[in-house]
Amino acid sequence: MTNMRRFFEFIDRFRADESGAATVDWVVGTAVAVTMSIAVTQSVGNAVKEMSDRIAENIANFEICYGSACPAKE
Repeated sequence: MTNMRRFFEFIDRFRADESGAATVDWVVGTAVAVTMSIAVTQSVGNAVKEMSDRIAENIANFEICYGSACPAKE
């Protein structure tokens, strides 16, 4: 019985000890921030790629002409 009592006393002390709680909170908070950053970066990155592809297509099809040098539009 003595060993079981010591075990339960150890568990009670361990549960009541809050000395590492701030570290655990900081690690969890940092993990959440990094995960959110990755998700936002990936989402924004895909949108930027699509927009840059559209801009490149418009620039490739753009004609510059002056006055009568412009071909007739169909």
